[in-house]
Amino acid sequence: MTDTDENSTDEKGRKRMADQENNIFSRSSKTARTPGKKEKPADGDKLEKIMEMMMQLTTDIKEIRKGNHEYKLELRGLKVENEKIKEDNLKLRQELEKVKERVEKLDRDNRKNNIVVSGWKGEIGTDKPLAENMEKFLGRIVEGEVAVKNAYQLGPKICLVELGKKEDKLKVMQNKKKLKNEGGDRIYINDDWTPEERDINKKIREIAKEERNKGKQVKLGYSKVTIEGKTYKWNKHSETLEEVSKN
Repeated sequence: MTDTDENSTDEKGRKRMADQENNIFSRSSKTARTPGKKEKPADGDKLEKIMEMMMQLTTDIKEIRKGNHEYKLELRGLKVENEKIKEDNLKLRQELEKVKERVEKLDRDNRKNNIVVSGWKGEIGTDKPLAENMEKFLGRIVEGEVAVKNAYQLGPKICLVELGKKEDKLKVMQNKKKLKNEGGDRIYINDDWTPEERDINKKIREIAKEERNKGKQVKLGYSKVTIEGKTYKWNKHSETLEEVSKN
């Protein structure tokens, strides 16, 4: 073997050894770095999931806030609508009250010259119309003439009498104290009250009775009562008696 061949052999041997060392280092580097490469993707996935959760949470919070804002706007609108309904209802009640008062006034005006006679059995031995008999009966009470417009039998001993003039009614009411027992029955003459007036005066009479039972001096009037010199009038709104101011 020549020197040239020997040198060539040594060179090949050194190259193989260098390649082997390089391969060992390369495998060693790959082996050492492999765990690091596996951990990084895992941490990245966790961080990505956390970021997604945070983004979803932020979106949910925004939706909740938007929903709350819309709810508040809707609630505010309902409150305004409710106030409007209350206001409308109040106006309707006030209008209804005005209508009731007008109807009540018309009813009172239609009854203002009327009287109701209770306990009267009729004129004995006469077949004349009720109006004529009542005209005769009332004429005796006032000791003069009374114009009876119409008369209606409301019951066995109750008559509704329409007088022709306000003055005639005034005369009858002033002289009704002269009524005496006729045939053992007491005869009463009263105003032709509306249903509301009857209800009010019934309540006043009940109060007057209680005060009389206490030994107090009581005098009844139309929708009022005088107790021990003090006059009280009925307040239909509060449905109580209120003292009338002397001023």
